[in-house]
Amino acid sequence: MGYRGSLSFRWTRRDYLTVGIIIVTVAFLSGTTLILFAAGAHTSSTSDRYTNSIQTTKYDSLAAARSNASSTDIVLPLAVTSTDGPSRYVVGVPRDAPTTLKGASVSWQKARIPPPPKKNGIKGPVSTPTQQRFHGQSETVETVVTPYTENDSIFPRSWYVSDTATVRALGVTDALVIENTSGSKQSIEGGMPEVTSPGLFAFFTTGIQGMLQLFLYAIAGGGLLILVIIYNITRMSVRDRLQSIRVIRATGGEPRQLLLLFGFRAGLLTAIGTIVGYILGVGLTRGATIVATALGVPVTLKPTLTLAVLRIHGPMVVFLVIVGTLGGVAAVWPATRTSPTQLGVTKTGGSSSKKQASQESASKVRTFLTPTLLQWRAFVPATATLTIFVTIVILLGSLAGVLAPLASTSSGTISEPGVSHPMASRIDANYTTALRDKGVTASPEIIVSQVRGDQPYLARGANYTAFAAVSDATLTKGRTPQTKHEAVIGEDLARTLDVQVGEQLLIGGTTSPAITSVTIVGTFRAPGLSDDQLIVPLATAHDLSTKPGVVHFIRTDKANINLSRFADSRPSAGNDIIVSGISVPEIVMRGEPFSVIVTVRNLAETEKTREFTAEFGSRSRNRSVTLAGGETRQIEVNLTATTTGPVPLKIGSQTRTIRVYEEPPLAEPSIPATVPPGAKPAVLIRTEADTPVSNARVEIGGVTARTNQQGIAVLQMPSQAGNYSLTVQAGSRTNTTQVRVAPGAPRRVTATVETTPTNMSVVAEPEVETTVYNPWNRRLTRSIAIETPARTVHETVTLSPHSETTITQDVATNTSSERLTPGNYTVKVRSNDRTLARDTFMVYSTDQLLSQLAETTDYSRGTGIGNAVQSLFGNLKFVMGTIVFFAGLATIGGTVATFAQAVHARREALGVYRATGATRGRLLRLLLVDACRISAPAIVGAFLISWCVLHGLVLLDQLVVFGVRVSLSFQPLFVLGIGVSALLLSCLGAGIASYPYLTTVPAKMRGRRNDSPKTESDSS
Repeated sequence: MGYRGSLSFRWTRRDYLTVGIIIVTVAFLSGTTLILFAAGAHTSSTSDRYTNSIQTTKYDSLAAARSNASSTDIVLPLAVTSTDGPSRYVVGVPRDAPTTLKGASVSWQKARIPPPPKKNGIKGPVSTPTQQRFHGQSETVETVVTPYTENDSIFPRSWYVSDTATVRALGVTDALVIENTSGSKQSIEGGMPEVTSPGLFAFFTTGIQGMLQLFLYAIAGGGLLILVIIYNITRMSVRDRLQSIRVIRATGGEPRQLLLLFGFRAGLLTAIGTIVGYILGVGLTRGATIVATALGVPVTLKPTLTLAVLRIHGPMVVFLVIVGTLGGVAAVWPATRTSPTQLGVTKTGGSSSKKQASQESASKVRTFLTPTLLQWRAFVPATATLTIFVTIVILLGSLAGVLAPLASTSSGTISEPGVSHPMASRIDANYTTALRDKGVTASPEIIVSQVRGDQPYLARGANYTAFAAVSDATLTKGRTPQTKHEAVIGEDLARTLDVQVGEQLLIGGTTSPAITSVTIVGTFRAPGLSDDQLIVPLATAHDLSTKPGVVHFIRTDKANINLSRFADSRPSAGNDIIVSGISVPEIVMRGEPFSVIVTVRNLAETEKTREFTAEFGSRSRNRSVTLAGGETRQIEVNLTATTTGPVPLKIGSQTRTIRVYEEPPLAEPSIPATVPPGAKPAVLIRTEADTPVSNARVEIGGVTARTNQQGIAVLQMPSQAGNYSLTVQAGSRTNTTQVRVAPGAPRRVTATVETTPTNMSVVAEPEVETTVYNPWNRRLTRSIAIETPARTVHETVTLSPHSETTITQDVATNTSSERLTPGNYTVKVRSNDRTLARDTFMVYSTDQLLSQLAETTDYSRGTGIGNAVQSLFGNLKFVMGTIVFFAGLATIGGTVATFAQAVHARREALGVYRATGATRGRLLRLLLVDACRISAPAIVGAFLISWCVLHGLVLLDQLVVFGVRVSLSFQPLFVLGIGVSALLLSCLGAGIASYPYLTTVPAKMRGRRNDSPKTESDSS
């Protein structure tokens, strides 16, 4: 083998060690990237239904909006006006504007821009047309305000809508530009940074991009670490081969050849280490999730190599190989610039005696600090290596400090059981009242994720006073919100968004296409992530997220609320599993099996097992269930009815009555009780299970008809007045109803009414859904009165032949101070003083509400946002722990390389010590003490460099992730812990680097390696 092959491919144990060190360093980088992408994929999977969105930008003037809008954008002028109450927005909608932005619509809400009235006027939040006066900046306009005719709108219901001419007359104060992005984010220049709605997908994608931008700094640090490693190892290789290099140079070898050879050698070492390290990092990351799951750690991440991951990993591998090659070139560079006669010459001259004299005259402190075997040349590479470790740990520790208050067990969160994350939870806000009546401080809250420009952040719908009581928040400037168009902002978020008190913010819906505007009226300070949030009133959050009366969760100031003591279905002593609910069919057929869905909950924090019995009539069935602490599960119990009639079912404390038939019985036909002669009403035939009956025979007065697939038969009434029997026959089932035929009988509509929920608290406002049906073959207009215990609502409906309409109303009291007392209530639908339909509901007391709370919700320690972060990122502790683990491995690799070079430089001294009787243990102690002497100031330097780097990132606003401004933590105990950890890693690296020299025969450590190259003639 010639000298080219010898220098390129003849590797020593040290070279293999180099490859190993590069492997662990690259494993850190690849594993960390995969973890971050897995977290991003996990969060994005929560929001991938909301990729389509609209972007809205606010401008100070209509001219600025028009000049910056494209031809496809929608420009909406705004006017801030005052009526008899607070100021309101009037939106000017062009008459040619699309009414629906289909790309941004979701299944439950259309992205609808309400059209202006067809004639002059304004649409607004009124129930009947009213004359109102609007005071604008330019003039006062008096006009008719008509009710909204559409349920869906991207604007709050409290905003008014008119044409652009009316808004210009009032005086334009602002303007909106709406862009339907349909999944592709574009930017509109100028104006207030845009808001994206629905914003959930954009929130996660922009947040992950911020995290990956931070990771680029880690890649740069990893490149620096590999540069240090390769430089140190190549320096040792050059020192070993100085005699060879001298011969090569003396026999005509050019410096360029040496640079290429050692660059190739270093690049080859780096390439092999990088590829193996990449594979190891991916494997360890995926293996860590498997091990964590086996150990019971709740990990939902699925690290997978995707195209997005490879787009980061590919350039990273190329970058690191290039850095390693440059490190090899830099290490051999001095040897190519030195005269061949000076290469390999060892300088002598009594250095040992001078050192000895110096030591004798030095002070004890200086003697203690001076290394015995190693040299201070290891200080700089050790500092570089430890800086990477210190920076990563401080950054993660600071992030953990921000999130620490979220995981505090001094408070708790009540949410819906069985949901994947708190933002998917839906619970009744009225539970808050019951908790407060029991002395528990509670705050019902809604999370509304936002994206303003390219900056994601969190808004929270809450009453600020309740929020502050459970968050330890303090108002530092301004005042609390007094209307739904006002908000307060955390001091850190105000710095991130660069907003001040008095400024306005556009905010959008999380999963619904909706926008609104709020004015910042105050700032607050709170621990951790709470200081990086915008707090808007619950009414504002309801416009953007959940419907009124529903929140994501309720936070409490107590961590140990035992809800089971409130449950009517609480288990017996020693058993914490309850049956919180059962779902059964109202009607079943005899002999046919049916399923009962049983919801069971474990109120304990540890795993429990319970056997329960399902008693159905005279038969029973036992089931056993094992639940983890706090787990809620639905299980299926299969039963079969053997007798007909009403049969009781009991499971735990839950009881129901199921009606058993041979076949579904026919319900009473839907037809008015009195009809005019010769009329042809449509008769609706259904079973008592509310399913239509097709091909049923309907007969009255000798006239028959058959029902269609919808269960409707058009039947002509008798021409003579009198009482008749209307008979329905479907197979063996029959049903007979009396119908009176009378001249002049009015053509009445029919109706059904349903109240939800049927059981509610004393402060609840249930909804009443009334369906009015026109059974006649002519157009009808009727006045409908919906009577509730609190009020009567009058509606006028116009129905086409054989059509229906649905009216939804709240059972609301006249004033907020009134409440329905516990008891049973009836809702009636009347027309012309005749009752068309009725329904009942029950209002239960506070104690009953607490029982419902205990049986239908989950309680966990910590905050709602904290639980959301944990669930949305899989498991934050696992993510951060894995990154620290990889960082520790990389640091060990760097310190091994550093001290391997330092020990190699003193191998002759080690050989002398070994030859004169020094034991391996004594030499190891001396080396470890020297490593501590060098590492201690290196750690101090690492902290100083890390402080400068991180504070530079803070000044550049680079340490903001998901809108959270990371506050750097340099607490004494935290710094001490990092310092001790770094020192231990340095000692471990020094020990590993020393092992080959402690196990080698002393004679082999004396003198330089004889590695004279073979010339071409030698080879032949």
